[in-house]
Amino acid sequence: MMKISKHTVWVLIPFLLSISCEQPVKNSPDFQTRFIAQDPQKSGFYFLNSLDEDILINPLSYTNAYNGGGVAIGDLNNDGLQDVYMTGNMVSSKLFLNKGNFTFEDATGKAGVGTKGWCSGVTMADVNNDGWLDIYVCRTYYDIPEDRANLLFINNQNGTFSEQAAHFGINDENFSIGASFFDYDRDGDPDLVVANHPRDRMVSLSVHYNYWLAPVKKFSNRLFRNDGGTFTEVTEAAGLLSYGFSLGVTTSDLDSDGWPDIYIAVDHDEPDLIFHNNGNGTFTNVAATAIKENSRSSMGIDAGDVNHDLYPDILVVEMLPEENFLEKMNMDRQSVERFQYLVDSLGYKYYHMRNYLHLNNGNGTFSDIGQMAGIHRTDWSWAALFMDADNDGWQDIFITNGYYRNVYNNDLFKSLDARMSALTDMAEKNRVAAGYARNCPQTKVSNYLFQNKGGLQFENRTTSAGFDLPTISTGAAYGDLDNDGDLDLVINNIGEPSLLYENKTPGHSRYLRFKTGYDKRMSGLGTKVILEYNGITQYRELLTTRGYQSGCEPIVHFGVGSTSAVDKVHIIWPDGKMQTLSDVPTNQTLTVEYKNAGEIYTPPAKGHLVKELPASATGLDFVQRENYYNDYEDQMLLPHKLSEQGPFIATGDANGDQLDDLYIGAPSGQAGVLYLQDGAGRLVKKQIPDFEKDKGYEDAHSAFFDADGDGDADLLVASGGYEFPENAPRYQPRLYLNDGKGGFTKAAAALPSWPHSSSCVKPADFDGDGDLDVFIGGLLTPQKYPAPGRSGIFINDGKGVFEELTNKISPELANAGMVKDAIWTDVNQDGHPDLIIVGEWMPVTFWLQKDGKLIEKTKEVLPGSPVGWWNCIQAADLDGNGLEDFVIGNLGLNYKFKASGRKPFTIYAKDFDNNGTLDIALSTYYGDKVYPVMGYTCATLQTPSLKEKFATFTDYAKADIEQVYGEDLRSALRYDATQFASIVLYQDTPGAFTVSELPIESQTAPVNSSVITDVNKDGKKDLIVAGNLYQSAIETGRADAGTGKILLNMGGRDWKPLPVNESGLYLSNDVKSMKLINLGKSRRPVLIIGNNKAACQAIELPDEGI
Repeated sequence: MMKISKHTVWVLIPFLLSISCEQPVKNSPDFQTRFIAQDPQKSGFYFLNSLDEDILINPLSYTNAYNGGGVAIGDLNNDGLQDVYMTGNMVSSKLFLNKGNFTFEDATGKAGVGTKGWCSGVTMADVNNDGWLDIYVCRTYYDIPEDRANLLFINNQNGTFSEQAAHFGINDENFSIGASFFDYDRDGDPDLVVANHPRDRMVSLSVHYNYWLAPVKKFSNRLFRNDGGTFTEVTEAAGLLSYGFSLGVTTSDLDSDGWPDIYIAVDHDEPDLIFHNNGNGTFTNVAATAIKENSRSSMGIDAGDVNHDLYPDILVVEMLPEENFLEKMNMDRQSVERFQYLVDSLGYKYYHMRNYLHLNNGNGTFSDIGQMAGIHRTDWSWAALFMDADNDGWQDIFITNGYYRNVYNNDLFKSLDARMSALTDMAEKNRVAAGYARNCPQTKVSNYLFQNKGGLQFENRTTSAGFDLPTISTGAAYGDLDNDGDLDLVINNIGEPSLLYENKTPGHSRYLRFKTGYDKRMSGLGTKVILEYNGITQYRELLTTRGYQSGCEPIVHFGVGSTSAVDKVHIIWPDGKMQTLSDVPTNQTLTVEYKNAGEIYTPPAKGHLVKELPASATGLDFVQRENYYNDYEDQMLLPHKLSEQGPFIATGDANGDQLDDLYIGAPSGQAGVLYLQDGAGRLVKKQIPDFEKDKGYEDAHSAFFDADGDGDADLLVASGGYEFPENAPRYQPRLYLNDGKGGFTKAAAALPSWPHSSSCVKPADFDGDGDLDVFIGGLLTPQKYPAPGRSGIFINDGKGVFEELTNKISPELANAGMVKDAIWTDVNQDGHPDLIIVGEWMPVTFWLQKDGKLIEKTKEVLPGSPVGWWNCIQAADLDGNGLEDFVIGNLGLNYKFKASGRKPFTIYAKDFDNNGTLDIALSTYYGDKVYPVMGYTCATLQTPSLKEKFATFTDYAKADIEQVYGEDLRSALRYDATQFASIVLYQDTPGAFTVSELPIESQTAPVNSSVITDVNKDGKKDLIVAGNLYQSAIETGRADAGTGKILLNMGGRDWKPLPVNESGLYLSNDVKSMKLINLGKSRRPVLIIGNNKAACQAIELPDEGI
C-alpha cells in the first residue's frame, strides 16, 4: 500500500516580474502546415490523465503536483509504425500500438506495461541491446522509496514486456522527473542519466543552499554506466552529484567535441546544470561559464541547431504569460534584496522569468536570444521541442503550456496568505491550503508553434497551424505516425483527453529521414547526421529524450523544402566513425548501418581572425572598480541604472613619440589612468598626481587634443554620473594641460563653471579660427530621469581658455536631450563643421552651421529620424561613394522593450504623487492596446495613491495606461522610442541619408561602442561592434548576450557577420568602450576594450591580409 507524508510546510513563493512589449502575430497566409486533432473514437487513442483533488497533495506542499505526465514514441514491435506510451500520475500509464492510418490499439493490459504510483517522465531505448525498444518510466510523489522506484519494461519481442529495472540496476528510488539514454563513454551501449528532485521545496532557503553547496546522493540526479548487461551507478565518481528541482534533461554534444554532454533544467532558485563530458568518464559543471543567465524556473528543454552552424542550441521554457492580464495577475515582483542576495551573496545564477533560447557561440559558451527571436513568453510552459514542422529545412519550436489551478493568482494568494498567517496548527494549514488549491480557477491557454524564418527570427503560427484549442498540456513528443514524411504530435493533457495531431504539410515540402540499423557493437543514440545541399548545411543528433518528461521517435528527421536530392550526407556515429553518402534522393527513410562507417569524422578547422592578448603581454592591467550607488532609491522605476557608465577610453600621442597612448577613465573613487607606450609594444602606467586628486569625479568620455596651441596633446575629461546632486561641483569637466612629455596638470581656470552631468567631449574648430573648440554633451539631470542633460558649446580663445557660448550659437542645443555621443561632420558640404547628436530617448539629430550658428535641421535632413536609446556614433565612407556614413549603436533587439514607429515604447515622467520625486511610468503595446510595463506592486510602491484607485491586482491588470494615470499623462514629460536596432546611416548624396539596420547577428545586445577598420585587409572598411547592459532593472532583466561582432564589408552595403568560433572575438563582459591603437614600432593593430566592473581587454587584429 502506498503512503504519503502527512507533514507539509507553508511558505510564500516570491516571483520575479518580467514583462515584454510585443504581441506575437498568430496568423500568416504563407504558412501552409496544419495540424489536425484526431477524434479519439475514430483513432482509438484515448488517454485521460485525471487528478483526484480530494486526496491530491496540494502544490503548495508538493510543488510538482500539477506537473502532469509525459509521452514516448517509438516502434516497439518493429512493424515500421511508431507506437505511443503515455504516463499517468494518479491513473495507470498506457501503451497504444499504431495500427496504421492514425488508428491505435490500447495494448496496455496484454503488453503488461500498466503502472501504479505517480509516473512522470518516460523514454524508450534498446536497453538490453537486442534490437527491440524497451520503455523506461520515472516515478515520483510518494514518500516510501519503493513506491516511487523507476520502472524498466524490457521488450519480450512478442508484444509483451517484463519489468526489470531492479535487475538492470536502474530502479532509481529518488523523486525522478525524466531520464535520457546516451552513450557518454562512447563504448557502444546506452548509459543513463536520471533527472531527480528533492521531496520538499517549502523549506528554508538555507536548507536548499547548503545542499546546493554540498549535494548528497539522496537528492541528486543520477548517472548509470552500462557495463554490457547491467548498469553501475557512478554519480559521484563521474562528478554528477548535484542538487536542485530538475525538470528537463537533454544529452546533446553541446560543444561538438564528439562527447555527449548533459544539460539539466532546474526549477526554482537553483541554477541550471551543464555537465561537460571530459571524455574520461567524468563530467564538470560548466554552467558558470557556459551561460550568462538562466530561467528562474526552468522547465522543458531541447537541443537543436536553429541557425545551421553545426552547433546545437538550447531552448529552455518557463512561465511568462503573453497576455497583459495574465502577466499582471499571476506574477509579482521579487524583492531586489532577495534577488541580489541569491545572485551576489550566495552565488546563484543571474535569472529571469521567461523562456531562453541559448544560441551556441561555438566556443563552449551560449548567448540567449529568446527575446529577439520572439519566443520568450508562452505562459506556464512545459514541453519545448525543436522540430521542422513544415519541412522547410529550419527547426521550428513547439511549446506546451498550462497550469491546472491558478494558485499564484495574486488576489487569491494574498487572501490565502492572510488566512494562513492567522493559523498555528499545521494540519489545519494543510487542510486550508488543499481547499484553496481545489477552488482556484483554471485558465486554459493554447499551445504554441513558432516557425523558424531563418536569420534567428521566429514567427508565431499557433492559430494558423491549428493549435488554438485552450488546454492544460504538459508532456509532448513528435514522430511520423503515418509514415507520410512529416512530424505528427502527441500531447499529454491534465484533466481532459490527451491530443493526437496529424501533420498535414503540403507535399511540395520534402523530407529525408534516417534510422540507425541494429548492431550489437554500437547503439545509434547520439549519432549525428549532416546534410549538404544548395549551399545549405543542416545538422541533427539522434536524441530521443526531448522537451518535458518525454521521448520522441528514434529517427533523425530533416525537412529539405523542394530539394529533390541532397549533395552529401555525413553519418557520424557516437565513436567518431563516419559514412558519407552522395546524391541522395529525398522523400525517403534510409536505414544506415554502423558497419558501413569507414571514415573518421574530423570537424572542420577554423582559424581565428583575432586573438586576445594577456595583460602580461601588453602591460594593460586596468580593472574598473565601480562605486556602489542605489539609483532606485532616488527613482524607483528607472528602467536601468545611470550611475554605472564607464570606463571610457581616449587615445592620442601624449608624449610626442609618435606612438599611441591611452587614458582610461574611472568611476568616482578610482583615479583615471594614463598608459604610455614604451616603444617595445608595451603600455606603461604613468602616475599623474592631479588624476589622483580628482578621483572623486565620475569620468565620462574624454579626448586628447591641443587645447592651448603649444603643439602637444592635452586631455579634456567630461564628468558624468547620476549619484551627485543636481549642479554639484563634481560634474565640472576638467582640462589637463600637457607639458609635452606626458605630464598633465589640471587647468582649473580653463573652463567656466559647468556643474552638469555630461557624457561626451567633441573638439572641432567650430569658428574657423585655427584652434579647437568643444561640444560637451549633457547626459541627464541627476535624479530626474529622463529629463535631459545640459549641453554646451565652448569656444577656445587660442590659449586653452574656453568661453561657454551656447545661448549665442544655439540656444536650443542646451536641452538637446539625454546625449550619449556626438560627431562633427560637414553634412551639407559647405566647408563648415556640423554636428550630429545621438542619445537616449532621442532621434538622430542634425545641427547645421550657418552664419556661426548651429540650427537643428533634423526634419529636413532625415525626415522621421528614428528615436532610440542611441549609445555611440562613428563615421567613415563604408560604401565607397566618397561620402561619410555613420554607424550608430542602439539598445538592440534582444531586450524586453520593443519599439517601432507604429507601436512606440513610451516613457512618462511626472511627480504623480506630489512628494518631490520625478516618477516614471513606462508603457508598451500588448496587441493594439497600451498598458503600463510595471506590475501592481511596483506601480503602487512608487505611487501609493494608486491603491485607492485600484484595490486589487485584478483591477490594475484590466487597466490600460490611460486608465491608470489619467489626466496626469497630459502634463507629464513624454518620449516615444521608435527604433532599438543599431543602424548604418548611409549618405546617398550630400546631406541625404538612408537608414539601414545592421545584420541581425549584431542586434543581440546593445552596441555601446564601434570601431571602423579594415580587419581583413581587403581594402574595404569593416566594423567591430560590442556592448552589453548589465545595469538593467532586475524586473527588466539585463542585456548580456553580447560577444562582440566583426562585420566584414562585402561591398554593396552588404555585411558578413563572423561567428565567435570563426572570428575569435569574444567580448562577453559589460563592454562600454573600444579604441583601436597601434602597438610598437611594427604598429600592429590592437583593440582596447573598456569593461564595466572588470579588467580591460586587448585584442590583436591581423596586420596583413587573410
